[in-house]
Amino acid sequence: MNYRLDRINSEMQKSIADIIANRVRNPHLTAMVSVLKVDVAKDLKTAKVYVSIYGDEQSGAETFDALKSCAGYIRHELSVDFRD
Repeated sequence: MNYRLDRINSEMQKSIADIIANRVRNPHLTAMVSVLKVDVAKDLKTAKVYVSIYGDEQSGAETFDALKSCAGYIRHELSVDFRD
């Protein structure tokens, strides 16, 4: 992998973790969420985000569903972060 993509992956990981921890206001996010890895495509149009959810099975499933429902908001906040 090249150096540029590594830097972009790292910055995306930090930004997504910050958005989830500080800006997402969803009462269903009850478990602790860590962003483990981000893989941005070479054309920079898509990214795969790998998360770890710490909690019991039910709260983990609820938190994962809440993250999926907040995906649009997270995308919007990322676009605002990287526009500045």
